[in-house]
Amino acid sequence: MIIDKLTLHNFGVYCGRHEIELTPTDPNKPITLFGGLNGGGKTTFLDALLLILYGKFAKCSNRANLRYEDFLRKCINRRVSEKDFAAIELTFRHRQSNVEESVKVTRSWRVTGKGVREDVTVYRNNQIDPECTERWYEFIEELIPSRIANLFFFDGEKIEDFASPEQAADLLRTGIHALLGLDLIETLEQDLKVVERRRKGRLGTTEDQEKLLELNDEFASLSTQRADLSQQKASCQSKLDHLDKERQKLDQSYKDEGGDLYDQRMEITTAHEGATRDLITAQDRMRELAAGDAPLLLVENRLQKAYDQCVKDKEIISNARSLDILERRDRELLDHLDYTDADKNVRDTIAEYLVADRDERRTNGAQNPVIGIDPEALGILRTGQLAETRQSIADLIAHASRLESDIAKLDRRLENIPDPAGLVGISSALKENENKSLIAEHELTEFGEKKDQAALVLERKQSEIDKILDANLRSRFANETSARVISQTEATRSLLAEFRSRMSARHVHRLEQLVLESYQLLMRKQSLIVDIKINTQSFEPSLYATNRELIPLGRLSAGERQLLAIAILWGLSKASGRSLPTVIDTPLGRLDGNHRENLVNSYFPAASHQVILLSTDKEIDEQYYSKLSQSLGREYSIEYDERTQSSVVTDGYFWRGAA
Repeated sequence: MIIDKLTLHNFGVYCGRHEIELTPTDPNKPITLFGGLNGGGKTTFLDALLLILYGKFAKCSNRANLRYEDFLRKCINRRVSEKDFAAIELTFRHRQSNVEESVKVTRSWRVTGKGVREDVTVYRNNQIDPECTERWYEFIEELIPSRIANLFFFDGEKIEDFASPEQAADLLRTGIHALLGLDLIETLEQDLKVVERRRKGRLGTTEDQEKLLELNDEFASLSTQRADLSQQKASCQSKLDHLDKERQKLDQSYKDEGGDLYDQRMEITTAHEGATRDLITAQDRMRELAAGDAPLLLVENRLQKAYDQCVKDKEIISNARSLDILERRDRELLDHLDYTDADKNVRDTIAEYLVADRDERRTNGAQNPVIGIDPEALGILRTGQLAETRQSIADLIAHASRLESDIAKLDRRLENIPDPAGLVGISSALKENENKSLIAEHELTEFGEKKDQAALVLERKQSEIDKILDANLRSRFANETSARVISQTEATRSLLAEFRSRMSARHVHRLEQLVLESYQLLMRKQSLIVDIKINTQSFEPSLYATNRELIPLGRLSAGERQLLAIAILWGLSKASGRSLPTVIDTPLGRLDGNHRENLVNSYFPAASHQVILLSTDKEIDEQYYSKLSQSLGREYSIEYDERTQSSVVTDGYFWRGAA
């Protein structure tokens, strides 16, 4: 089947007539991508497809418990007058007896004095087909049974609801039964059981009849009670889901208003105080150095020159003090030479040298000391103390600079902390949401327990009824016709149960392989999951690793469980053997980045020969758009026009625009 065109007229947010071409442009480009903001009309598009196909049996997103007429009335665009009508028109092609035929179905309705009048017209190969128009529901059930419609037309955001073990089992059970027609067998079994019970009831005594009437009344009351509890539980779950979505929006609003920064205020304040204390400590240490040796760094060169001069001054003073000693020594040396009768020339030469030496020393000693202090007084230059002081000052300056930068950043963060008064409303709403969620969770648990208790009591009551009926059957087998009917219905139910069991077991193995293949394609972790088994009684899936270790579904991440649910849908759609389009609203749901990429790369291009995606710009963004581009045949944007107060479909996806 290929959907060629969808036309909307005054339907939902679409005012006026809007024709949307959907025929794939290339077999290698099966995807038609719609982009639209929340509330723009994407879900309305999916609802239109379901409504045009299934009418009063359609499971549309916003119908809830509305009567069909009220729902149709609600679907008429609010800007049009009561005299105007709303309509949906779908054109598609399918093959019948290996021959392709074109079908166009139009569903229109208008408000009349007595209610809502609906008209359906079906064209086959451009000719009105009165018989197909009359029997449309039978025709579409043969083409796309409503029982399996959710395998091909679904909301990606609701995939998360299928991710739990219980929901996954329900999905598999529903899918297998729908694909094999086993749900009809279950209905037949229940009908036969009702016939059997009625026949058995005719065989009892008056006393037994009265007892049976009493038990049947109790059974009916308990059945109603269990149904009410199921409804209350479902309503509570819906309420909890709504609160969860509301909490997510409130969390985002809280973040947008700076709530995260406000929550960090104590941490930021503490960091600011610590950095300020460290800066004061560093500044105190710099002041200590400034009061000590640090000023000498300004005249370090001059201090070195003074030290050199002190060394010279010490030599001058030393020379001046030694002249008298040298003269006395020189005289004693010359006297010793005279006494020893030394050579006169030698004596005279020595005498001349000694006189010259003293004269030179006397000349040097004639200079006055410039500073006149001991060089050791300036020993600080030799100990390296000034170098240490210089390094300490440099380290302190760098440390203080970093602290000042940190303090400036913290000051900006403190300035950006919002006024708590502005967060009071959101904080109160979050607190109220939390309280409501706790109450809803408690109610959900309570209703679940009550439902289980009611089911147990109902089962016991059924056993009690069956016990009386069986006793009556054995003791009073007067009505041969009833006995024969009972015998035949029991045998038939037994055969149907066996047939259902064998059919399930026969097809479950193939489905296991299809789901495993789909899951491995989505996960791209061939070594993680090597086998998937489906229990033929409970339909719960079991996952096995390479070492045959059972992997509980609870151990999978939320994203992995959602991909498992998509793999189950994909496997079921493959098992159906029907070549049908796949239409997905909110295609990436609440998946994280890694799992979104798996869907974009592996699922969307291969989900079907025709895939229609209804996405926001936050789901399929420029990165994912680029990855999908080779598989894109058509792309549209759905925009709400404030001037006309209507959504409009234009060519091009968000930033791409019309070609």
